[in-house]
Amino acid sequence: MGIRKVLGAKAVNIVILLFSRLALLALIGLVLGSLISFIGMQEWLSSFVFRTELSIHQMLNGFIATVGILLISVFYQTIKIGVSNPVNTLKEE
Repeated sequence: MGIRKVLGAKAVNIVILLFSRLALLALIGLVLGSLISFIGMQEWLSSFVFRTELSIHQMLNGFIATVGILLISVFYQTIKIGVSNPVNTLKEE
C-alpha cells in the first residue's frame, strides 16, 4: 500500500480498498461458519433427553456482535495503514 501512497493515492481510497477486501473475506467466513455451527448445534442438542430449541434469534445476536467487532477491528487497521508514512511501509516491503 506504500507504493500506492507514493504514487498519489489518497488515504480514503486506500482505506476503501483494504476495507472492502478484508470485510468481504471475513463476512464470507462468518456466514459459512455460522451455518455450519447452527447445523452442528442442532444435531448435538437433539441427542439430549431434555431438549431445548436453538432459535435463529440467538444465532443472529452472535452474528451481529461478531460483525460489529469485525467492522471495528478491520476499520481500525485500515485507517492505521491509510494514514501511515509510506516511507516506513516501503522499507518493510
